[in-house]
Amino acid sequence: MYQPPYVKKIISLLEEGGYEAYTVGGCVRDALIGVTPSDFDVTSSAAPEEVRAVMGEAGIKVHDTGLKHGTVTAVSDGVPVEITTFRVDGGYSDNRRPDSVAFTRSLKDDLRRRDFTVNAMAYSERTGIVDFFGGRDDLKNKVIRAVGNAETRFNEDGLRILRALRFACVLGFAVDGETASAAHKLRGLIKNVSGERIAGELNKLVCGEVSGTVSRFADVFAEFIPEITACENFDQRSVYHDRDVLTHTLNAMDCAPADKITRLTLLFHDLGKPPAFKFENGRGRFPGHAEISAQIADRAFRRLKYDGETREKALLLIKYHNITIRDDKKAVKRLLNKFGEEAFFRLIDVRVADDTAKAEEHRARTGEARRAAETARGIIGGGECFSTDGLAVKGGDVLELGYKGREIGDALNYLLQAVINEKTENDKNGLIDYLLKRGK
Repeated sequence: MYQPPYVKKIISLLEEGGYEAYTVGGCVRDALIGVTPSDFDVTSSAAPEEVRAVMGEAGIKVHDTGLKHGTVTAVSDGVPVEITTFRVDGGYSDNRRPDSVAFTRSLKDDLRRRDFTVNAMAYSERTGIVDFFGGRDDLKNKVIRAVGNAETRFNEDGLRILRALRFACVLGFAVDGETASAAHKLRGLIKNVSGERIAGELNKLVCGEVSGTVSRFADVFAEFIPEITACENFDQRSVYHDRDVLTHTLNAMDCAPADKITRLTLLFHDLGKPPAFKFENGRGRFPGHAEISAQIADRAFRRLKYDGETREKALLLIKYHNITIRDDKKAVKRLLNKFGEEAFFRLIDVRVADDTAKAEEHRARTGEARRAAETARGIIGGGECFSTDGLAVKGGDVLELGYKGREIGDALNYLLQAVINEKTENDKNGLIDYLLKRGK
């Protein structure tokens, strides 16, 4: 199993000093399923002061980054590596952090406190894989199972409930029966978890295969997005849809690129349908549901302490997710001007995924959006103008013609529309003449 040289150096030094040392957790799990680990954590029988002594003799700097929990960070070949002493946790009165930590020389005791079996394995070249709790079998069988008693693990930290679902979605695994039962029973613990921590898990979860897992754990998600409950089994009574709102939502997410903003948009895009529902002329209609969905999403994003950039990007797409998209160069230029390149192409992805998750006879609409995307790429690649920034005249040119204040912006927008509608070429002299003909 691969370990980078800077990690091998740390482990070798600790072993030469008479201590046990292993890579542990996610890096072992990822390596076993053929995914190159992005970071490596080390666990050791050496106490923090012993780690510091060993590393000091080798000239490796060590920083105290979590002494309360037995963690120091050694900088090996310029790369920081966290080294945590084998430990046993005390009670969790706040369902978040252990009230006390006791160091131990037992690797098994250390691994016993971890969340899921697939994360409770260790490795060193000297011993190979150390797996006391069946993590390798659960990886093989594609199962997320709590280490020991699931209720105990979740009572220690309520976020572990959402982590179980995140790993199931991202890895494409099922949640073990006992672990699933505990998640349903103790889902209220999520209310004790900070919004930032929930958002961190949600960002990863939505980029996995969500439909199977989230549909089975809608009650868990309702703890932090309560509007999901109304969407479950909600019959849309529409010719465009053959699935309830929640099933359509999750299917659309699975059809979209694994991009956080796009997936979050689709998670919320139709949550406004139940309150917007009207039954008219024998069919279900949802007037204003996009705006209602955006309001629901905004409240959720603020509860979960999302950063402003993520919130604004997703809300824009939610609000306009059902806008008409036509493969017409003028129409595409208007959309590029309205949304900008990044949001435009995300909007295309949202529309394609949304339509793909509709009733089969209505999925052909995805072709129009895809063709519009190709038209947009041609416009951008050809350097064609679709924003005032691309005009051959600038604000200063308009100012010289006697325009002031807001008149300058209005004049530039007038010229942009003229260029988009092919009423004049994007040529400086031609644009100035066109503006002079209109007059102020």
